[in-house]
Amino acid sequence: MNAYIYNVPTSHQSLLVTANLLNKKFIGIEQEKEFIQMSIARKKELDSQRKNIESRIKDLLMYRNINNS
Repeated sequence: MNAYIYNVPTSHQSLLVTANLLNKKFIGIEQEKEFIQMSIARKKELDSQRKNIESRIKDLLMYRNINNS
């Protein structure tokens, strides 16, 4: 499914982060320039750290599964 995630406003970028990690397309609307710049910086950070972030998520999921056994 090629659905888009749409978010107004994008001020905290939490949905942006989630959409990015789930490989979903994201459209955010924001009028405050400061938050736009923060979103751009967050996206660049996610792109550059993606493998590291994904490995940490896998580690957390594995840890949770071990502790719930």
